[in-house]
Amino acid sequence: MLDQVAFGDVAAALSRLSPELLDVVQAMVFDGLTAREAGRMLGLPEGTVKGRIRKAKAELRDALGTTAFELGDLR
Repeated sequence: MLDQVAFGDVAAALSRLSPELLDVVQAMVFDGLTAREAGRMLGLPEGTVKGRIRKAKAELRDALGTTAFELGDLR
């Protein structure tokens, strides 16, 4: 499904995320950290990290217009 979404669309959707959500996406998706590791790095409880990644995924799905969009294996 990702091949149907232009990378420019993904960049635009990411740019619309709040800084708090973008930090979690950066840590978990791009840096490959677990929720626990991301929480330690960001100074947040693990549950907060998990909630923010869920919210970020929902916002990205809405922005990209697909329910099939996945951000990969988020631990």
